[in-house]
Amino acid sequence: MVLGDAETFTAEQFADLPDVNVLRTPCVNRAAPPKSREQGPRLLVRVGGSSARGS
Repeated sequence: MVLGDAETFTAEQFADLPDVNVLRTPCVNRAAPPKSREQGPRLLVRVGGSSARGS
């Protein structure tokens, strides 16, 4: 995650954003349900931002 003014970010920090925001979400979505089932009935809430749609 990067915080602050855009001009202070390095190219490497910008390159890491898709890794966190795009690629890691499916990893969590695959890992959470099996663990949740082991613990009994649960509700999994997924929260996303509208910026993911480019708006």
